Amino acid sequence: MLPFLSEDANFALIGALLSVVFIFVLIIFLASRYRRCASNQILVVYGKVGGGKSANCLHGGGAFVWPLIQDYQYLDLTPLTINIPLKGALSICKISGSMYLALLP
Repeated sequence: MLPFLSEDANFALIGALLSVVFIFVLIIFLASRYRRCASNQILVVYGKVGGGKSANCLHGGGAFVWPLIQDYQYLDLTPLTINIPLKGALSICKISGSMYLALLP
């Protein structure tokens, strides 16, 4: 291959280059299978998750998801605002009146 190297050195060079390429492809493959989950989400991994379970739920962190065997979805945990009008309700002191309750995040 290279005229100034011996045949054994050529094989060693080719082996080293193939090893570097293999390690690089392996790192890219594993990085593409890793799914991260933010703290305000739940990562639901379903399919074959082991332990006789149908799904694995992770709050924060991450997991490897293997294609064709598993799939994943994110469940959002952001609180919702619900407005509840209270007419004729009793307060803590048992005083009747109109109130407006808003549950905020």
